[in-house]
This record gives sequence, structure tokens and C-alpha cells, in this order.
Amino acid sequence: MSSFKEMRKGLRDAVLQVSETERAVKQCTNNDKWGPTATEMKAIARMTMSYSDFPLVMSTIWKRLEEPGKHWRHVYKTLLLLEYLIKNGSEQVVTEAKVHRLQIRTLNEFQHIDEDGKDVGLSVRERSKQIVALLKDDKRIKAERKKAQKNADKYGGISSDEHFSGGGSYGGGGHSKKKSTWDDDDDDDDDSD
Repeated sequence: MSSFKEMRKGLRDAVLQVSETERAVKQCTNNDKWGPTATEMKAIARMTMSYSDFPLVMSTIWKRLEEPGKHWRHVYKTLLLLEYLIKNGSEQVVTEAKVHRLQIRTLNEFQHIDEDGKDVGLSVRERSKQIVALLKDDKRIKAERKKAQKNADKYGGISSDEHFSGGGSYGGGGHSKKKSTWDDDDDDDDDSD
């Protein structure tokens, strides 16, 4: 991005009082041709652990998912981020995503044909179907979060049940490991919808 565009965007964000959290989500789900980076998604997953940042992350996600077809990359990248957060973020992400499942499911009908005649809406439709299927399957959510936890332990990333101190996090004070509702080992799940 050119320095002029960056300066203009920074000025606009300052005037509109866009928070650092919202700016991070928008940067991760921007219109660039490449996907969100692991570093960006990990940082946002950490933000979901914060009582004050969580609502900002999620409200930005829900707004991004409502963008029109010409911003299909915003929508697609937001779905990628949401899936990552379901697996790696606060368990509150799972709860809120389930509440917004209808909004995600409406993207199964997303349409946009680019200037070359390519159906770029297909990637949005497929990703939304995958996320809706995941949200309907509590056992799979548990397995995916457990797998993410093992990968985080193995590679030194964050985990889905890691809670950070300061600023009122969902896990309470301290850097503690807390058993998550989605990460426990019991199999008495209710898969009804």
C-alpha cells in the first residue's frame, strides 16, 4: 500500500476514533490478494481473551461479513479469521458464532463475479458452509480446539484455553490454564439445533 493511502487511512481512523483492536481486525481482513497471516490471527485470538477487546473483535467481524460482493475478499478473509478464532480464540467466540450462525449461513448464497468473469463468491460460499457445519458439531469443535491446543503447545503459540492477565480477561487474573467447556473430555454433547 502506498504511503499516501496509509496516511489517509490513519487519518480517517483517528477522526473516526477507530480502536487498535478494530484496526487489527480490519488489517487482517483487508482487500490484499494474500490471506491473513498467522501472526495477525494469533494476535486477534489473544484479543478475544480480553473482556474489553472481545466485543470489538466480534462486532468488527459481524460488520465485515455484511459487506457487499465487491468486497468479497473482506468477507472471505473474515470467514478465515472467524474459523481460526473458533479453534484458537476464547470459548466466547464459539458461543457468539453460534448466535450468529444464521448470518454466516446467509453467505451460502454470496454472489460476486469479478471483472474477468470468475465466480469469486464460490470461496465465500464454501467457507461459510464449512463454518456452519463446524458450529453444528460440538464434538468436532472440541476436537479442533484440542488439536489447536496441542499445536500451540508444540509450536509455542497461544491456545484456546490460555487466559491472559490484565484488563479483565475471560479467564480471570494470571497466566493460567483453565479447562474450557469446549476442551473437556466428556462426550455428553447436545448436537441439536
